[in-house]
Amino acid sequence: YAQHIVSNSVIGVYDGPDILTVDPAQTGDGVTVFPSLREALEAVNGKRLVQDVTIQWAADVTGPLYENQAIRINGVLGEYALTIAAPEDIMIMGHMEITACTAEIRVEDLHLCEIRSAASDSLITVTRCPQVVFSDCTLDGNGIVDKIIRASASGVEMNGTAMYNAGTGLYQDSGQAQIMDCKGVLTDALIIARSICFCSGTVPFGNRTKLQNGQIFDSGVTVDNGSATAPVIPITTQKFTATNVDSYRTGWSRDVSDGDCMQGAYSASGYSTSVRWWYGCMWFDLSSLAGKTVTAATLKIRRRTGSGSSSATKVYLCTTTKSAASGGAPAVSRSFGSIGTIGRATTKTFSIPTAAVQGLIDGTYKALMLYETPYNFKTNQWSAGYSRMCGTNTNTPPVLEITYN
Repeated sequence: YAQHIVSNSVIGVYDGPDILTVDPAQTGDGVTVFPSLREALEAVNGKRLVQDVTIQWAADVTGPLYENQAIRINGVLGEYALTIAAPEDIMIMGHMEITACTAEIRVEDLHLCEIRSAASDSLITVTRCPQVVFSDCTLDGNGIVDKIIRASASGVEMNGTAMYNAGTGLYQDSGQAQIMDCKGVLTDALIIARSICFCSGTVPFGNRTKLQNGQIFDSGVTVDNGSATAPVIPITTQKFTATNVDSYRTGWSRDVSDGDCMQGAYSASGYSTSVRWWYGCMWFDLSSLAGKTVTAATLKIRRRTGSGSSSATKVYLCTTTKSAASGGAPAVSRSFGSIGTIGRATTKTFSIPTAAVQGLIDGTYKALMLYETPYNFKTNQWSAGYSRMCGTNTNTPPVLEITYN
C-alpha cells in the first residue's frame, strides 16, 4: 500500500491522526478538525487504516446538528477499526450510507434522525461490509423512511440500540445480524432474508419475519418498547445556483476572469507591493427564504485546470455587502477563514458557516466572496491560494445547498 498515489488502481494508506474532531462552529483545518462529519469521513474514505481511528465531536458542541448531504463511509479498508463516537444526547439530522468497508465500523451513541422531507427507503444502508456495530444508538426514521437499516451482504451487530418511527427496524439480506438488548416500536422489528440473525436479551416490538430461508434465533428474548419519540417537523433542503459570478482586481474584469470566481494573486515577476489581489464574488437569489432559519449549508464549486499550484489550494470564504459587479473593490464584511482545500479540475462541496448564509437571507450581506489575505509570496509566481473557480458561464457554477426550518 502506498501513501502517495499516482495510479487509480492503487489503494492509499491513511496516514493522518488517529483522532479527528468535528466542530460545526469552526471551518476546520482539514487535517484534525472538520466542520461536519461528512467532511471528516472524506479524510479516511477509500484508504487503508494502519491504526484504529476515531471521529469525535468537540466538547462544547450543541445540537441539533445537521448533515444535509448523505453521511458516507466508503471503502475504509484494513484490519483496524473506524469509530464514530457521537456526542451523547445530541440529535444529528441526516442519513447514512456505509459501503464496501473491510475495516470494522463502529457507531457509538449516535442519535440519528431522518432529515429528508420526501419518503425514502432507509435511514442507514449497509452494503458489502463484514462488520458494522451500532452501540447505544437511537435511530429515528421520523415517519419518513420505510426501514431504519437496510443491510445487504454484510454483518450487522446492534447493542443497546433503539429504533423508532419506521415500518421496519432491520432488513437484512444475504448476511448475518446480532441483536442484543435493543428496543423500539415498529411494524416489523426484523426482516431476515437469506440471512441468519441471533437475538439475545431484548428486541424491539414488532414482527420478526423470515424470508427465503432466513433464520432467526430468538429463544428467550423479551420485547422492549423503549420510549417512543414523536416525529419531528421535516427539515427542508433546497439548492440555489449562483445568479452571477464576477471577480475584481483593478476593476470588474470579465475580460480577464471570464466571469470566474478568482482568489489570490498572480505575478510573473513574483511578489511586490503593487500586486493586486482577486476578490471573487458569488451572488444568489435567496428571496424565497425570507424569514427562514438556516440550520446547515454547503457550497459546491469547481476549480479550473491551470490555475495556481498543481496541489490542492485552500479556499478562503468571506462575505461582502457589494450587491453587484460595479464600482470599486468589494469590502470584506466578515471573514470565515479557510473552509477546506480543492485540487485542480475538481468539483467539491464544502460545509460553510450558517451565519454566512443567514446573513444573505437577512440582508446583512449581499454576496459570498473568496479572498485570500495578502502576504509576501516572494519569488513565486502566485500566492498559495491562487485559484480559479468556474462561474455562471459554465455548466458547473457555484451551488448553495441550504437546510432550513
